[in-house]
Amino acid sequence: MKHLAFPLALGAALFASPAWADDAGAPGPALDPGDVLAIYCDDVELSCTNAPLFFSKTVELPIAFDWDTNWIPSGSPLQVRFFVRVPAMTQVDLAGILQTDWPPALRHLTPGVRNGGYLMFDYGLEVGAQARVDTKVLGISIKWTGDIPFFPQIDFHLKREKTFNSWAFDGSPPASAFTDKFRLFSVNLLGLAGIPSQISKGGVALDVYGELSAVYTTHRIRVEPAVRDITDKGDSTTSEFAGGAYAKFDVWPEGSVSYTGAIHLVPTFFIEVLGFDFDIPFIDYPIDFPLGAQEFVFDPVRVHVPLPDIPTPSSLEVDFGEVVVGDRSAGEVSLDNIGEAKARVIGFLGPGHAEHFTLLTTSSLIDPDQSSAVNLRFNPKAAGSFNGELTLVTNDPDNRFIKFTLKGTGVGQERPNYPDGSGGSSGNPWNPGGSASGATETDSGCACGVVGGQQRGAGSFGFLSVAGLGLGVGLVLARRRRTL
Repeated sequence: MKHLAFPLALGAALFASPAWADDAGAPGPALDPGDVLAIYCDDVELSCTNAPLFFSKTVELPIAFDWDTNWIPSGSPLQVRFFVRVPAMTQVDLAGILQTDWPPALRHLTPGVRNGGYLMFDYGLEVGAQARVDTKVLGISIKWTGDIPFFPQIDFHLKREKTFNSWAFDGSPPASAFTDKFRLFSVNLLGLAGIPSQISKGGVALDVYGELSAVYTTHRIRVEPAVRDITDKGDSTTSEFAGGAYAKFDVWPEGSVSYTGAIHLVPTFFIEVLGFDFDIPFIDYPIDFPLGAQEFVFDPVRVHVPLPDIPTPSSLEVDFGEVVVGDRSAGEVSLDNIGEAKARVIGFLGPGHAEHFTLLTTSSLIDPDQSSAVNLRFNPKAAGSFNGELTLVTNDPDNRFIKFTLKGTGVGQERPNYPDGSGGSSGNPWNPGGSASGATETDSGCACGVVGGQQRGAGSFGFLSVAGLGLGVGLVLARRRRTL
């Protein structure tokens, strides 16, 4: 079960990521039985999801056989057991990730993981017979279990397991198993030379042992629906997305295990002296022969990918109306997220009269089934009609850009009216470009408004000057009279 440790750790790590933790308090998407939930790759970009994948398949050949009488007769102090086993099976496990990102559309990658592959095979022949004694003799308990003498005990077994990095598009490292070495024949050269075998033996022998090697290779990874298969490390594919709160994909690898057998011939020098044996092999000569390949088509894993879904508002215009120059008016754009994943919105003002508009909400995160407002302000710097453009960039795969038209009119402030020459009031608002009548004159650097062809205030100034002069003359004459 060691090979299961990594996929379990992978799933735990993904669901402990910050992107998952942020939504831990919110109700998750409704999953069908067997679905694997994808989560955001991180909590910043929110345009990529990861889903853990795990596949396991065991192929057993028709020759596989397992017969065991178990201990019979039951309850007897003397029991026997006969068994014949012909193991013939291969198991392959694969762990990886389905990564889905956007834009454009939905792109799928299947990064493999270190030690995410597992290959095990078990082939051979086991024949055995055992006896068991469990009784008492003269009050003494006697228990014994062992092989039945003179019955052939055969244990020709080839079993091996190997871990590798998924997905092994170029083939996994071979998993090789070996039989026990046995001596096919020997020639006592010392005996041929006349040395009694009781004293010493020595000569040449031929030892033989078998080998079985297996290699797993992934030929393709299927993602349905998608435009094509993934056939190499780092490869990707895309799928069309019609919109909605989520997307579902069936993912499965297709590969094969190729087997190669070998008979190893090992010529050996041997010598026996006074009961001590010495073997000196001088070459290992393998004879390889292919044993064919077994296809491995894994059962699909369905991945549920939650996605943000932001509908385009019915109105794409924000009209601030008339605003006095120097004042400001607030407005907003409301967005709904009807998807299953958190939405991200980033806004910016486009070309035009951007200096008259202010974007107060530059970015926003919207939880599933929630709404959020993008706040704006119109603060005209001058009188006139102004248009602007607000662009919202979302992480909705099929609604990336939403553009709004901004409109507003700046109006001038009213100035107190000046009396005209007849004692009336002009009654016209202030115009920064001239007088109430639209005319302006400039005298010695002074621009003074003209009403009825005369300067405003000139008659009043002359009257005060004459009155002051007359008062001064009167005071002087009065002093002279008192002195006289």
